[in-house]
Amino acid sequence: DLLGRQVYGHTGATGTMLWVDPQRDGFCVILTTAELTHSRHLLIRLSNIIACHFANNMDNMPEHESIMMI
Repeated sequence: DLLGRQVYGHTGATGTMLWVDPQRDGFCVILTTAELTHSRHLLIRLSNIIACHFANNMDNMPEHESIMMI
């Protein structure tokens, strides 16, 4: 796991995902129109890609940088 045990989040039925990493002071919000029942694996893959980028780059970002978009 790239993200620690302190990370928490939620998935919605309408293609939304949210996770928060309080230790790194960051979060991820994914908003789509994809129904979770039909696109669950795609949303999880997208979340994993973002988590990988987040985990590999947040520790190296300057403190004044608060937004990271990929």
